[in-house]
Amino acid sequence: MTTSISRIAVQYNLGSPLGLTVTGLKDGGAYRQYQRGFVVYSPATGAQVSRGAIRTAHGKLGYEKGRMGYPTSGELLSANKTSTYQRYQHGTIVWNATAGAHAIAGAIGAKWVAAGGANGSLGYPTSDETGLNGRGASQSFQGGTVVWSSFTGARIMKGAIRTAWIKNGAQAGQLGYPVTDEQALPLGGVIQRFEGGTSITWTPKAGAVVNPGVPHSNI
Repeated sequence: MTTSISRIAVQYNLGSPLGLTVTGLKDGGAYRQYQRGFVVYSPATGAQVSRGAIRTAHGKLGYEKGRMGYPTSGELLSANKTSTYQRYQHGTIVWNATAGAHAIAGAIGAKWVAAGGANGSLGYPTSDETGLNGRGASQSFQGGTVVWSSFTGARIMKGAIRTAWIKNGAQAGQLGYPVTDEQALPLGGVIQRFEGGTSITWTPKAGAVVNPGVPHSNI
């Protein structure tokens, strides 16, 4: 443990240690503080750097005792070099100079990963996860929003369809939660379906058009 902690400290140029290694953390974990950050260790995840805005975001969620658990990777740079991210046992924390550091976890995190993560179409997160009217949650990203409810799962919303959905009351309006991602239309354009049989279609000629179905009932 001591050797692996020291190796990570050297790798990330953290400087001199500011104290002894602190043990007794959850699941046999430990950490050591250095001049320019921390190294966090657990038997399951090994020794990993923990510093800066990503560490601050991790701390707000309770460090290793919170929903993210221990870090499982060091700091990684996105392919387009616009963001830095670090993986954890139960999610990812992403930092960007414009948006700051935000955690991504759960079903929304799984959807983000499936879309390519920090290197995909959604890009970096621009907000934390936000609860929606007691039934679901959403999180905004550089390239769109992921909206989740236990009834519909996690769906990606973006562009003109997302704008039309918001104008019509978002999840609390007649459309409710999305039940699909955008799907291509045979003659061009896309469609996204919502609760109660409603949908929004978008074509270059007509723009975004709301198609009512069975009236949505707020629960």
